[in-house]
Amino acid sequence: MRFRAVRLASLATVAAMTVLTALAAPASAADDPPTAPSDDSTQTSAPVVVYEERPSTSDRSLQAAPDCPTDWICLYDGVQYTYPRLRIHVSALYDCRLVDLSNSDPALDFNDRAESTHNNTRFAFELLNHRAGSTGHGSDILAGRAAPHRAYSSHLQHNNTIDHVVSPGCV
Repeated sequence: MRFRAVRLASLATVAAMTVLTALAAPASAADDPPTAPSDDSTQTSAPVVVYEERPSTSDRSLQAAPDCPTDWICLYDGVQYTYPRLRIHVSALYDCRLVDLSNSDPALDFNDRAESTHNNTRFAFELLNHRAGSTGHGSDILAGRAAPHRAYSSHLQHNNTIDHVVSPGCV
């Protein structure tokens, strides 16, 4: 009887230590939502959107391939991932924020330019076409969806029509 009581006490102690160890363990970074890269030069909370020209050919092969970094969605100006491209960090789309692809600088304006997309995030996104002559986003047309970790070499009939990127169900 005494052996059984000692054994039960030992098992209870091991179980309690296991639970306490699990509770005290630091959370994994994979459990946290992705955040925008920090830039020490600015302290703004503006969405992270980057316009990029084609990298030099000495750094890349000539074959077109999706090359968007992790946690970014990339819109390419041509089919088959042809540069220039617009990179949008996933954090720019948190909380149902909509990214407008237009820019006051015509050289950086990506409105109606996207022909291929690489979504290298764990979230799906909707690609919207803003109906000409309308005000607000209530009349935006769904031009396509970008599934998580998928690349689309062409938007077919929706090439050069995409004006906005947003999380599904937010508009």
